[in-house]
Amino acid sequence: MVDSADAHTVTDNPTSNPGYIQARITFNLSELQNASKEYIVATIFHECLHAYIMNTRTDSTSNDESHELMATSANIDLVANAIRETCNNRISLQEARDLAWGGLYKSSAKTIDTQGFLNLSSSDQVRIKETNVDFKYGSSGKQCK
Repeated sequence: MVDSADAHTVTDNPTSNPGYIQARITFNLSELQNASKEYIVATIFHECLHAYIMNTRTDSTSNDESHELMATSANIDLVANAIRETCNNRISLQEARDLAWGGLYKSSAKTIDTQGFLNLSSSDQVRIKETNVDFKYGSSGKQCK
Protein backbone atom coordinates (compact mmCIF):
# COMPACT_ATOMS: atom_id res chain seq x y z
CA MET A 1 0.00 0.00 0.00
CA VAL A 2 1.22 3.50 -0.78
CA ASP A 3 1.95 5.14 2.59
CA SER A 4 -0.54 7.94 1.97
CA ALA A 5 -3.29 5.75 0.49
CA ASP A 6 -6.49 5.47 2.53
CA ALA A 7 -6.91 1.79 1.69
CA HIS A 8 -5.77 -1.00 -0.63
CA THR A 9 -7.54 -4.04 -2.06
CA VAL A 10 -6.07 -7.35 -3.21
CA THR A 11 -7.69 -10.47 -4.54
CA ASP A 12 -5.15 -13.22 -3.90
CA ASN A 13 -7.30 -16.14 -4.96
CA PRO A 14 -10.36 -15.38 -7.03
CA THR A 15 -13.07 -17.71 -5.80
CA SER A 16 -14.30 -20.47 -8.07
CA ASN A 17 -17.73 -20.18 -6.48
CA PRO A 18 -19.93 -18.10 -8.82
CA GLY A 19 -21.62 -15.19 -7.10
CA TYR A 20 -18.87 -14.73 -4.51
CA ILE A 21 -15.96 -12.33 -4.47
CA GLN A 22 -12.98 -12.98 -2.24
CA ALA A 23 -10.87 -9.92 -1.46
CA ARG A 24 -8.76 -8.44 1.30
CA ILE A 25 -9.14 -4.71 1.97
CA THR A 26 -6.54 -3.02 4.18
CA PHE A 27 -7.35 0.38 5.67
CA ASN A 28 -4.62 2.86 6.55
CA LEU A 29 -5.74 3.92 10.02
CA SER A 30 -3.18 6.69 10.27
CA GLU A 31 -4.65 8.28 7.12
CA LEU A 32 -8.24 7.76 8.29
CA GLN A 33 -7.85 8.70 11.97
CA ASN A 34 -9.83 11.95 11.64
CA ALA A 35 -12.10 10.89 8.79
CA SER A 36 -15.86 11.25 8.99
CA LYS A 37 -18.15 8.24 8.80
CA GLU A 38 -19.25 9.38 5.34
CA TYR A 39 -15.65 9.47 4.09
CA ILE A 40 -14.96 6.00 5.46
CA VAL A 41 -18.14 4.67 3.83
CA ALA A 42 -17.02 6.19 0.51
CA THR A 43 -13.60 4.55 0.92
CA ILE A 44 -15.22 1.17 1.62
CA PHE A 45 -17.38 1.40 -1.52
CA HIS A 46 -14.37 2.51 -3.59
CA GLU A 47 -12.39 -0.52 -2.44
CA CYS A 48 -15.37 -2.84 -2.99
CA LEU A 49 -15.50 -1.64 -6.60
CA HIS A 50 -11.81 -2.52 -6.93
CA ALA A 51 -12.59 -6.03 -5.64
CA TYR A 52 -15.52 -6.40 -8.03
CA ILE A 53 -13.49 -5.22 -11.03
CA MET A 54 -10.54 -7.46 -10.14
CA ASN A 55 -12.79 -10.50 -9.85
CA THR A 56 -14.94 -9.91 -12.92
CA ARG A 57 -12.37 -8.83 -15.50
CA THR A 58 -10.66 -11.61 -17.42
CA ASP A 59 -7.63 -9.45 -18.19
CA SER A 60 -5.17 -8.14 -15.66
CA THR A 61 -6.60 -4.76 -14.70
CA SER A 62 -4.22 -2.23 -13.18
CA ASN A 63 -5.19 0.14 -10.40
CA ASP A 64 -5.29 3.05 -12.87
CA GLU A 65 -7.50 1.04 -15.26
CA SER A 66 -9.85 0.21 -12.37
CA HIS A 67 -10.05 3.91 -11.55
CA GLU A 68 -10.93 4.73 -15.16
CA LEU A 69 -13.76 2.18 -15.01
CA MET A 70 -15.00 3.74 -11.76
CA ALA A 71 -14.85 7.30 -13.14
CA THR A 72 -18.02 7.08 -15.22
CA SER A 73 -21.18 9.00 -14.38
CA ALA A 74 -23.08 5.73 -13.87
CA ASN A 75 -20.54 4.40 -11.35
CA ILE A 76 -20.21 7.77 -9.60
CA ASP A 77 -24.01 7.88 -9.19
CA LEU A 78 -24.08 4.24 -8.03
CA VAL A 79 -21.50 4.93 -5.32
CA ALA A 80 -23.07 8.28 -4.38
CA ASN A 81 -26.49 6.70 -3.88
CA ALA A 82 -24.93 3.88 -1.84
CA ILE A 83 -23.13 6.43 0.37
CA ARG A 84 -26.32 8.39 0.96
CA GLU A 85 -28.35 5.27 1.73
CA THR A 86 -25.72 3.91 4.11
CA CYS A 87 -25.47 7.30 5.84
CA ASN A 88 -29.26 7.74 6.16
CA ASN A 89 -29.24 10.66 3.69
CA ARG A 90 -27.27 12.83 6.18
CA ILE A 91 -25.42 14.45 3.30
CA SER A 92 -26.60 16.00 0.05
CA LEU A 93 -26.46 14.13 -3.23
CA GLN A 94 -23.79 16.59 -4.40
CA GLU A 95 -21.60 15.85 -1.37
CA ALA A 96 -22.08 12.12 -1.93
CA ARG A 97 -21.11 12.47 -5.60
CA ASP A 98 -18.05 14.47 -4.60
CA LEU A 99 -17.04 11.76 -2.12
CA ALA A 100 -17.58 9.13 -4.83
CA TRP A 101 -14.88 10.91 -6.86
CA GLY A 102 -12.42 10.38 -3.98
CA GLY A 103 -9.39 8.39 -5.12
CA LEU A 104 -10.09 9.13 -8.79
CA TYR A 105 -7.91 12.23 -9.07
CA LYS A 106 -4.27 13.10 -8.48
CA SER A 107 -3.27 13.24 -4.81
CA SER A 108 -0.39 12.28 -2.56
CA ALA A 109 -1.47 8.65 -3.01
CA LYS A 110 -2.34 8.76 -6.72
CA THR A 111 -0.06 10.05 -9.46
CA ILE A 112 -2.57 10.72 -12.27
CA ASP A 113 -6.09 12.04 -12.74
CA THR A 114 -8.69 9.81 -14.37
CA GLN A 115 -9.99 10.96 -17.74
CA GLY A 116 -13.46 11.26 -16.21
CA PHE A 117 -12.12 13.71 -13.63
CA LEU A 118 -10.24 15.70 -16.28
CA ASN A 119 -13.48 16.01 -18.25
CA LEU A 120 -15.13 17.89 -15.35
CA SER A 121 -15.06 21.67 -15.14
CA SER A 122 -12.27 23.19 -13.07
CA SER A 123 -14.83 24.46 -10.55
CA ASP A 124 -16.23 20.92 -10.14
CA GLN A 125 -12.70 19.56 -9.69
CA VAL A 126 -11.93 22.11 -6.97
CA ARG A 127 -15.24 21.45 -5.17
CA ILE A 128 -14.67 17.67 -5.27
CA LYS A 129 -11.17 17.98 -3.82
CA GLU A 130 -12.32 20.41 -1.11
CA THR A 131 -15.25 18.17 -0.16
CA ASN A 132 -12.97 15.15 0.18
CA VAL A 133 -10.48 17.10 2.31
CA ASP A 134 -13.28 18.42 4.54
CA PHE A 135 -14.77 14.95 5.11
CA LYS A 136 -11.37 13.24 5.45
CA TYR A 137 -9.98 15.64 8.03
CA GLY A 138 -13.13 16.09 10.07
CA SER A 139 -14.45 19.56 9.28
CA SER A 140 -17.54 18.01 7.61
CA GLY A 141 -19.63 14.94 8.26
CA LYS A 142 -20.32 12.83 11.31
CA GLN A 143 -17.20 11.98 13.26
CA CYS A 144 -16.27 8.49 14.42
CA LYS A 145 -15.79 8.14 18.15
